[in-house]
Amino acid sequence: MLASGDGTELVLEHTVDDRSELSAMAAGWHLCLLVADDHLCGGQQAPIVGETAHDYGWDELERQYARSLDTDRDATGADPNR
Repeated sequence: MLASGDGTELVLEHTVDDRSELSAMAAGWHLCLLVADDHLCGGQQAPIVGETAHDYGWDELERQYARSLDTDRDATGADPNR
């Protein structure tokens, strides 16, 4: 954590071996950070894990990250290597 202006900057690093997994990891982190933000604002959002993530937009997030990260997933978001 680093002081940044009026607040704090949190830097997270996540190393993955398989580039095709980047969009899935990014979507998961996105939801984790939404929960963290809710808690910092006084909310009580439960962790979003497993299949429940689909109810919170994980699928669309994964597709958007796949496009922006140019991973090896196909247009449906499926990993063609599986």
